[in-house]
Amino acid sequence: MLALEQHGQAVLEEFQGKNASFILCNSNESNICKEITYERIKRIIKGYDNNRNIAVKGIESNLKFYSVEYIDKTKADDDSYYVENEIQKYLKELIQLDNMKSIEEGNIELLLSDDDIDNFFNNKERLNRCKKAYISTNALITEEQINEFEKRNIEIQYIPELYYEKELNDIEQW
Repeated sequence: MLALEQHGQAVLEEFQGKNASFILCNSNESNICKEITYERIKRIIKGYDNNRNIAVKGIESNLKFYSVEYIDKTKADDDSYYVENEIQKYLKELIQLDNMKSIEEGNIELLLSDDDIDNFFNNKERLNRCKKAYISTNALITEEQINEFEKRNIEIQYIPELYYEKELNDIEQW
C-alpha cells in the first residue's frame, strides 16, 4: 500500500498540478501528516534536489494544511457554552475546504457580524469582487443589502447551519 504522501505526489505528477484537487486525511499518528506528508508534498510543489543532487523542478500548485479538533456539543458544567460559538472559530477553514481556495483570493466573503456586513458594503472593491458571501445567522442584514446581493448575483450562504444545522437542532441550541 502506498503511503499517503505518495498518493498526493502521484496526483500532482499525473495532472501536473492543473485541474486536480484532492484532500489527504490521516489521524496524524506520530505527527506523520505535518512532519512527513506535508513536507514531502511541499517539496514536490516547490522543487527539490534529489539524492543525486539533481534539481527536480516543482509542480505549480497550492497546498494548505488543516488540523481538526473535537468540539463538545455541550458542557454540562458550563451554562454559557454554546457549540455555535466554538464552530465559528473554524468557519474560515470549512469555507476554504468547501471552495477549494483561500478566502484571501478575494471573491469569497465571511461576514460574521453586523459590522462585517456594513464594512463589506462600504468597501466598493470588495463588493465588486465578491461572488459568494457566507453570512452568520446572528448578523443583521437589511432588505436593501439583500437586494444588493441579488442585483450583483452574489450567492449567499447562511452559516453555521450550512454545515451544522442537524447538529445544532440535535442539541436544541438552535
